[in-house]
Formats: sequence, structure tokens, C-alpha cells
Amino acid sequence: MTWETNDDIVRWTARAAMACYAAALGCRWSRSSKPVERPLWEKLYVAACAIYLLHVACAFDLLHAWSHRAAYEHTARRTAETIGLDWGGGLYFNYALTLLWTVDALWLLARPHSYRRRAAGYNYAMHGFLIFMALNAVVLFGPPMTRIIGLAVCAVLVAIRLASRPSGAECAPRRKDAKKEPSEEGM
Repeated sequence: MTWETNDDIVRWTARAAMACYAAALGCRWSRSSKPVERPLWEKLYVAACAIYLLHVACAFDLLHAWSHRAAYEHTARRTAETIGLDWGGGLYFNYALTLLWTVDALWLLARPHSYRRRAAGYNYAMHGFLIFMALNAVVLFGPPMTRIIGLAVCAVLVAIRLASRPSGAECAPRRKDAKKEPSEEGM
């Protein structure tokens, strides 16, 4: 295969992972009361992680010949082209993303009840980091059309999230004996 073909495979696996993640967030934040919505977002989230892992494997195999040095140099080159800083350290953020997202998805698969009851702060941190990395990949490093589509998807997700927030009446304090699902707080 040619470099262009390999690069296309890497780009499209990244786009597929981010599309799946965006769909997962949209389902999770939706106010729909359909019982299938909750498990659907979880399936999409795990699928997005699996596709992302395929993306990482494709990038390392097809573009970097499984060389950390080649990946670091490629990251430094792209960072210099994009923001003028010749630094490949962003690769370590990608490694962190790969580790954290994989552990998070495995937690969801292995212990779904525990996952759903985790602290809201963990949800904010986890999804905040994922969204930060996705925005960097799409808006800073993506080609122009991907940037436009990425920003449009972000706008739709923000609208869904804002529409799903409780109104003032729904924010009334709960009785102490009322059951509360901690995972519904936060992200």
C-alpha cells in the first residue's frame, strides 16, 4: 500500500472512533426516556474505544513501523506544522488516552453496575480528557473539512447537553431517603 492509502486508513479509523464517541455522548445526554438509550450509549462508547484501538494499531503499523521514535518524530513534525512548536510530547498524551479509555471501557464491560455508580467527578475528568483530546485532534490537527464537521458535531453535542440539564423545578432538593444514581451526575 502507498503512504496515502495508509494515511487514509489511519484518518478514517480515527474519524469512525470519534463519530462513535460523539454518538455515545449524544445518547447519554439525550432526555429520551426509552429504556434502550442507556445500554445503547454504553455499547457505542465501548465500540468507539475498540475502533480507537484499531486506529492506534493502524497508525503504528502502517505509518510508524511500530517505532516509538518514528511516531514521536511524526508528532513533532505535525505539531511544528500546525502550531509552530517542534515537540513530539503530545504522543504521551495519546498514550495516556489509550490507557485511560481502554481501562474505562473494560471497567464498563466487566463491572457495569460499579461503573454506573462511580463518582461524578470521575465522569467529568474522564470525558473531559477524551473531549479535550478529540478537540485537539479534530480542530488543531484535522484537515479543514474535518475541522468544520468536528465543530458542528461539538455544537450539536453542546445543544443536547444543555437541553438535557434539569430546569429549575427539576433541581429542587431531593429528600434524604430518595435514591440517587451517582453516575447520572456529571457526564
